[in-house]
Amino acid sequence: MLEFIRRKSTSFLSWFILGGIALVFGLQFGLPSDSLTLGPDGLAEVYGEEIRKEDFNFQTRMASTMGFAMPKEAELREMIGVNEELLDGAVERMLLAHEARKMGLAATQKEAEDLVLDGHAMMFGIRNDFLRKEDKFNYSIFKNNWLRSLGINEDHYLQHQSEELLAQTLRDLMTASIVVPESEVRREYEATANTLTLRYARYEFAAFADLVDPTPEQLDAYVAAHADALEQRYESQKTRFTALPKQARLQLVQVAANPEAKAALEQARAGIEAGTERLSGVARTRSMHDTAGRGGDYGWVDEDSQTASDLPDAVRRAVPGLATEAVSEVIEADGSLWLLRVTERREGDVPKELALRELAEEGVRDEQGRELARRAAEEDQNAVAGGTPLLEVFARPGALGETTLFGGKPIEALPLEGAPEGSPPTEGAPQAPAEGAPAAPTDPLAGVARPKAELQSTIPFAKGQKIPELGAVPGLVDDAWAQEGDAELLDGIYEVQGAVLLAGVENREKATDEGYAQVRQELYDRLRRLEASRLVGTWAKRRCFDAKGRGDIKVSEETIKRLTTYDTPAEDEGEGEGKDGEEPEKPEKPAFTVCDRVGGGGGFLTARARQ
Repeated sequence: MLEFIRRKSTSFLSWFILGGIALVFGLQFGLPSDSLTLGPDGLAEVYGEEIRKEDFNFQTRMASTMGFAMPKEAELREMIGVNEELLDGAVERMLLAHEARKMGLAATQKEAEDLVLDGHAMMFGIRNDFLRKEDKFNYSIFKNNWLRSLGINEDHYLQHQSEELLAQTLRDLMTASIVVPESEVRREYEATANTLTLRYARYEFAAFADLVDPTPEQLDAYVAAHADALEQRYESQKTRFTALPKQARLQLVQVAANPEAKAALEQARAGIEAGTERLSGVARTRSMHDTAGRGGDYGWVDEDSQTASDLPDAVRRAVPGLATEAVSEVIEADGSLWLLRVTERREGDVPKELALRELAEEGVRDEQGRELARRAAEEDQNAVAGGTPLLEVFARPGALGETTLFGGKPIEALPLEGAPEGSPPTEGAPQAPAEGAPAAPTDPLAGVARPKAELQSTIPFAKGQKIPELGAVPGLVDDAWAQEGDAELLDGIYEVQGAVLLAGVENREKATDEGYAQVRQELYDRLRRLEASRLVGTWAKRRCFDAKGRGDIKVSEETIKRLTTYDTPAEDEGEGEGKDGEEPEKPEKPAFTVCDRVGGGGGFLTARARQ
């Protein structure tokens, strides 16, 4: 009936009747909601000016054209709140423009036209160029390309830009009223002018743990010292040791297939069988396989498994027929030469005492990896302190025990475990020292090639900040600022997650009066802009909620809810189903309310443009 009267009647009486009906309904059921005051395409109304869907679509295209963060993926758009930012950006523009007019400010169409003629466009208070500096304004291109791509006519576009100018005028006026105390400017300078750039080298525990070959005595001692912890680990990892297929623990060496390499590998094999060489040593010095750092330890393999492996078929077929602790013949496969040894075998349930020893082996490697990493750092630190140029120390290959602090006999010169007393040293090894000379070191890892730390540099960082790439390193920053002289490395060795560090000061900048005078104005302007941004943002948001409470800003809640509901998949639960096989429900997010993001300057949407 109401629709019939509205469409068919134009007389004053008809409208009077319609108004009377509306009044009766209003008194009977309450006044109509804000959403009913807007047209079918209306999203919001700000002081009588409507934001329609086509206005929102223009905002979207404008933001994309200006290079704001407009991801295509629905999940990212929802995370940023793209639609929320665009809608509240339009509300903020219209709100500020209204407040500016109340203050007697104005932005004419002529000013908007001048903005366009200069090749500029504005949104969120950010001025961008749609023309290159060398290009001249061309009205035909502007109308047929620029406006058409934005889906807007010229009058509407100029009105939008005029409001942007007026809103920015109010922002600028508030910015001009901000005064930053001199003490705050100086404090900001002090915080940013005192900077360090550090050089550092990381010694990773895991890399050094690969060098460790635990002895039976070390395993016994570890099991005795860590009985409770090992028991807990065993209970939590028991499935590792139960109902196992037939397995062999493999140790291997891989070298390129050529006559010289084959002869060397045959010689090494003979040395291993004679007890004058270790397969782990051969692997570390000669193997091209990625297990070389671990002494060729490949780990456990299923002897009867047919699953894919990075080992050639000929190598895998040789494992079942190889006796435990025996060394294979040299095997040629896939363009490489291979030497194998099965160090252990197991099947079914592993006895608990053996499982504990395997866990203890991991613990010994971890413990000694930490010690070796620190030892390597000490050796490099000692070499630099002894006068070796810093770059030379970190450029050359490293070996444990290569400085006078630890001695430097290569591993080939050391006595082998289990070798008969007085057995001859390996060919090419240094001879025993002459009578009266220092005895050869007994460290089995002395001379072993070790991972070499790489010398790196941080970016400059201010005093009080965490170290870039490293985070918080206890003591390091304090030591660096306290250092006197020009030593290339600090005296300390610093521990971070999974590694120890050597570090030194590469560059240090300190605050000075002269430096402050040079940057004071720039700092002052930046601090004033930041303070003004906070002030305007807080004020605009408060004014927005006040206006909405008074009814000066009206919204279509249902339309806005649809606009801010993104087509994102629900989080997986199990195999894509919720409880009882139902579709998983998408977790609810806090409902968006118009004005929530007013004053935020576009948030993540414009963060890059504001840098």
